[in-house]
Amino acid sequence: MLPGIVAASGRRTRLVYRGFDPQKAGAAASIQNDGFDLFTASSGTNRWALSAASKTSGKFRAQLLAVNHANTLGGGVAFNTNIGGFAGATANAAAFFGNYAANTRLYTNNAFSAFAGTIATGDRIDIFVDADAGRVWWGKNGTPIAGNPAAGTGAMYTYPPSTPVFLVGDTTGVNGRIRLRKGSEITDPLPSGFVNGWPG
Repeated sequence: MLPGIVAASGRRTRLVYRGFDPQKAGAAASIQNDGFDLFTASSGTNRWALSAASKTSGKFRAQLLAVNHANTLGGGVAFNTNIGGFAGATANAAAFFGNYAANTRLYTNNAFSAFAGTIATGDRIDIFVDADAGRVWWGKNGTPIAGNPAAGTGAMYTYPPSTPVFLVGDTTGVNGRIRLRKGSEITDPLPSGFVNGWPG
């Protein structure tokens, strides 16, 4: 049973969130705000961090707030800490970033697909994860960029179902800051069948 779902007794379990894990982070990552902020004081690589919790089942909409978009920042999914200098540098992670001129990019295995639009300070990066089916979609400010998470179609990235999957955040610019939001902080429309946040 997912946290926050009403049990047969009628009692609701309490949602628990743990943010980013400093033990699963690049050497230059700075984890702040009780684990929910990823910050970098200088530019460069190895400024990524994985979530403390992983998922093998369920459907979740995680959200990263661009507190300060410097150079580029983004996030996505990862399967272990062997992801290289940035999220998407190897096949062990896939992450969505902006800005690259007028485009955003979805990186995995050091290759990317470009999408229209940009990311700015204050924007929200949505990561829709269907762990049961091994499908991932990204969105901006509550709206999917491609595909339909509720219908399970047009996934932007796939992986073997039931594989333990972590969230990953990444900042590269001077004073860049990204925040992993708790479920109760997310107010954008939620696709049917998904749970807000990344509890556990």
